[in-house]
Amino acid sequence: MDSFKIQPCTPEHIRQYGEIYSRAFSCEPWNDNWTAEDAEIHIGEILESKQA
Repeated sequence: MDSFKIQPCTPEHIRQYGEIYSRAFSCEPWNDNWTAEDAEIHIGEILESKQA
């Protein structure tokens, strides 16, 4: 089993979080059609938001 490490959600980790986000929301119960690339863009927009 792979070991997991909690990392801050920063631009340097955006590729990893794009992968996680796309896998999570493309499955049940959401069944959205997320690609890792689209998720990276979305997460980048969240990080750039002053409300984040």
